[in-house]
Amino acid sequence: MGRKTTQQVLQSHPVPTNPAQYIAKVIENRGTSHEVVLSRDRAGEKVLVSLPTRFRKSIWIKKGNYAIIEIDSQPTTKIVGEIVHVLLPDNVKYLKSENLWPEEFLDAPDDTITKPESVPRSAQSDGSDDSDDDDDLFVNTNRPVYDDEESEEED
Repeated sequence: MGRKTTQQVLQSHPVPTNPAQYIAKVIENRGTSHEVVLSRDRAGEKVLVSLPTRFRKSIWIKKGNYAIIEIDSQPTTKIVGEIVHVLLPDNVKYLKSENLWPEEFLDAPDDTITKPESVPRSAQSDGSDDSDDDDDLFVNTNRPVYDDEESEEED
């Protein structure tokens, strides 16, 4: 799929169009284009759905994201449906404003959709308070630890 077509698909505001389509939350990723979602029509059961081949190399879905899925009427394998559209934060806001958002996801916080994390202002420092304190740094246990104090004493 071309870049312009991908942008058009991602920027559109999808709505479930038939009774077999509904909004579902992605619970886990099962590898190449297979996702486990919460099913509304099967009383909250977890079902396996696939991502269409046209989206497989251009769209990735993370745990906690939402998607519009379509359930097959007669599934022949463990895969019971297909992802029709991946919902981005703008799509979720649009569906909530149109009162099309499912009630079971209304109480869920909006933070479940992946967004860049921001650092609170109180956590930011000017660097003068703890510039010499390295205790909170990550320690890589796969590398040997050398003490700088020993090398300073030798000089």
